[in-house]
Amino acid sequence: MRGSLIAAENKIKERLCRMSTFMKIGARKVGKLSKRDLFIAGLALYWAEGSKKNRRVELINSDPAIIKIWISWLKAFTKMNDRDLTLCVGINEIHRPRIGKVQKYWSHLTGIRESQFRSPSFKKVRNRKVYDNYDSHFGSLCVRTRKSTNLNYEILGQIAKLGMEAGS
Repeated sequence: MRGSLIAAENKIKERLCRMSTFMKIGARKVGKLSKRDLFIAGLALYWAEGSKKNRRVELINSDPAIIKIWISWLKAFTKMNDRDLTLCVGINEIHRPRIGKVQKYWSHLTGIRESQFRSPSFKKVRNRKVYDNYDSHFGSLCVRTRKSTNLNYEILGQIAKLGMEAGS
């Protein structure tokens, strides 16, 4: 029994070491990003994760890194500022009692005041199970730009160009 535990621990250590090695290789391959690299990365992010309907520029995601990159991209490449953005949390109904904490988390992460949050969108589900990560789950955040019809058209044109270039 003890031998099995030691073998399992060794496998975990080996996997973590291998993971660390290849993550470093991956980071070296990316290298230093130019302003154009960041511009294209933001377009690709919006292409994959952004809403392309209703002539709105909005992106919804639960990954804090994606949210931060998107807001930075908007500020750097569209001249948006914090006042031009509205935020909305989407989260399971069971988190209603802690919505203040959830919005505070996203406000702190984004640097955008809680007064710019729209009413949260609570998702109704049949499952009443409370998961282990209840206190560390913060749902998804929708980042929407104000008065964004023309910006939406511009970004869609940029994405179309990106698609044409990639396909040639």
